[in-house]
Amino acid sequence: KPNINDSNKIVFQITRAENAPQDPNLGLERVARVVNLYVASGVPTEKLKFVVSVTGEGTPAMLNNEQYHRIYGIDNPNLKLIGALRAKGVDVSVCDQSVAFHHFQSNWIDRSVTHALSSPTTVSTLENQGYAFLSM
Repeated sequence: KPNINDSNKIVFQITRAENAPQDPNLGLERVARVVNLYVASGVPTEKLKFVVSVTGEGTPAMLNNEQYHRIYGIDNPNLKLIGALRAKGVDVSVCDQSVAFHHFQSNWIDRSVTHALSSPTTVSTLENQGYAFLSM
């Protein structure tokens, strides 16, 4: 089980949208479960060094409510989960290469999401800093 004395550094990469637009992204839900498992194992949230890197088909989950509603006709169901992850200290980022690929404007991404040059550079940089990699 997780140990409070370990580095507890993980970078999660989400590349898919496995469900319907009205449901939260399953990758984000999996990250939330990992956070809950670490906390339930006695690791305080301030000891968690978790980063989520969203790219590919997961990118629309990072849209603000206005743009999500414009595209899908509903409010973004991911924003509550992103807020909960942020409250636990998890950095949720989006690949700006994927933002451009989807023809989204930068300001369409919710303000709670960190912009990253790219997901591959985020993941490789963090791996070089000792982060474990988990594909969600």
